[in-house]
Amino acid sequence: MVAILKYGKTWFKVPDSIKVRLYNETSNATTTRDVMFHLMRLLGPEEAVGKIIEYWDYSSSGLNMDDKMMLTSLSAELGVASALFAPDNIKESQSKLRDNRYRSVIDTEV
Repeated sequence: MVAILKYGKTWFKVPDSIKVRLYNETSNATTTRDVMFHLMRLLGPEEAVGKIIEYWDYSSSGLNMDDKMMLTSLSAELGVASALFAPDNIKESQSKLRDNRYRSVIDTEV
């Protein structure tokens, strides 16, 4: 805070990012945790600490919203600063559903 007052600007270090591409379909016996355990084995214990993980889902069926939320939540086990999925049709439909639901509550006549 003192640096902002003294110099009139802030300094933020943008963390490095890791792009994870998900291509293959999983069997019914494979869970989201299995995908995360495989990623942990690939990256090792220190590779992702303080970085951002960007997930890109290229599989034909795609992960559902619950799996995406679990994968980003489990990314904390890697020590990442943040984890996110690139926008896709599922996110877009969820956003429209959410926006319409809130809009119906907010857009009331006074």
